[in-house]
Amino acid sequence: MNSQRPAAKVEASAPGRLCLFGEHQDYLGLPVIAMTIDLYMKVEAELVARGTRLTLRFEDLKREESLRLNNGRLPYRSGVDHVHSAFNVLRDEGFPLVPARLRFMSGIPVNSGSSSSTATLLAMMNALAMLANVSLTPEKLAELAYRAEVVEFNAPGGKMDHLSIAFGGMRLIEFEPEERTREFAVDPGAFVLADSRQRKNTNKVLSRIRTPLERIRTELERCGKNLHELSAEEAVELARGDDITQQYLLGAMENRELTRAAIKLLSAKKFKPVEFGRLLNEHQDVLRERLQVSTEKLDSMLRAAIKAGALGGKINGSGGGGAMFVYAPEDPERVAKAIERAGGRSYIVHKAPGVSIRSLENIG
Repeated sequence: MNSQRPAAKVEASAPGRLCLFGEHQDYLGLPVIAMTIDLYMKVEAELVARGTRLTLRFEDLKREESLRLNNGRLPYRSGVDHVHSAFNVLRDEGFPLVPARLRFMSGIPVNSGSSSSTATLLAMMNALAMLANVSLTPEKLAELAYRAEVVEFNAPGGKMDHLSIAFGGMRLIEFEPEERTREFAVDPGAFVLADSRQRKNTNKVLSRIRTPLERIRTELERCGKNLHELSAEEAVELARGDDITQQYLLGAMENRELTRAAIKLLSAKKFKPVEFGRLLNEHQDVLRERLQVSTEKLDSMLRAAIKAGALGGKINGSGGGGAMFVYAPEDPERVAKAIERAGGRSYIVHKAPGVSIRSLENIG
């Protein structure tokens, strides 16, 4: 608990993120490299003197809802209900939920693979915790948001988004043998994030790939082996007779090696932009050919961007639609225009810090 006076009004901010390397790897326990970007979800939260309700106003949706606070868990209305799950997880954790008004302002494109839903949860839970006079570490905030987004709904995602956004920057995230993160000091310059305007079903894509790979992972654990050490030859033998699983498993191994190459590149004394772009392109090749999560429109947007001067790029997120990004340290405006001519909506972005919160007004 904080020893200072509790806040009556706060502003919490959480950035979007790019998955640079390790797409479809976090739920397998393999390392990833992610980077938070300067597009934000902001939540203003203000205590209400009297009442028993939480009022939420979503500015981009022009929608408002009111929730009655009680002693029990809030019911889930349909499908994935992150608003209610955030309150339930905080309540389970013992946080006093107080009457308040919350105002949500999003600058992160929805359905773009940039983790707008995770950013919303992190900002909202951070704001509610501060109103309850509780200060959360990045580790704890990531854990609570993961529970609210994944565990509560038995969803197929991993923890990359929650850790990446909670800590911020360009960061290596490892999950085994223990969870840890390390920030890279590289300032790579501009990227262009682009929404294909093709809707995607994240859970469907994740389940399609994760289910057979989780089975292989379980088999390996029974034999005392793991995906960190598995060779391509062993992968082929392990999935013999199942062509789809074999493709997915080989893709996981190839992405693992690309992530290792990127770690070496980003840890070197001198950053090599062209090599960085080449590795992004190779990662996209695996996602397209092995995991089959790209689309013709995403591919055409990537081709247009590279022709306009981008050094490399890939899909962002689960794939099957949604967004892609390219690395464009020189003339990102030209690259963004080329992507828009190919039918995408572009955002020029840069590396940014993780979650933040500030008090706008104290009680008393």
